Amino acid sequence: MLTRQSLFFPPESAESNSGPAIKPIALYCISEIYQAVNIPVIGTGGVLTGLDMAEMMMAGATIVGIGSALYYSGYGASPKS
Repeated sequence: MLTRQSLFFPPESAESNSGPAIKPIALYCISEIYQAVNIPVIGTGGVLTGLDMAEMMMAGATIVGIGSALYYSGYGASPKS
């Protein structure tokens, strides 16, 4: 039976996994999705550096979200033009 219950924390927990902790899982999921569908895939989860972004794209992401980089580094995560 499929449920939306977290695999990492019980439902009553207020904690969650995010940022670098989920990057390996994100890379695996992106790779699996990329192989299964014929549409663009958005990669997110633990992207802090340009290398992280490249890994997401090598796994199959067409574009990459940088929420973790913005959270940890603010607007300084992006170089100024």
